Amino acid sequence: MCKTARIVIFQKPQPLAICLECGAPYGTLEAITHGCRTRTPTGRCEGEVVARWNDDDWTACPSCDSTGCPGCGDVGWLAVPY
Repeated sequence: MCKTARIVIFQKPQPLAICLECGAPYGTLEAITHGCRTRTPTGRCEGEVVARWNDDDWTACPSCDSTGCPGCGDVGWLAVPY
């Protein structure tokens, strides 16, 4: 009897918030009260983080289908512009 290997690739969860300054995505809403903590060449980003938890706020990265790749910063999702 022949057995076939099955590869399962899991999609990454959709982010819940985004920094308005640098575009960094966040998987929790904690960053809304603490602000962006992304490192930049000049220090720390001081951008405001806002909630974007609606399904139409994000689109799956077309290169990886939301599994993570260099094109989406390994997040798997791209923010839909306002």
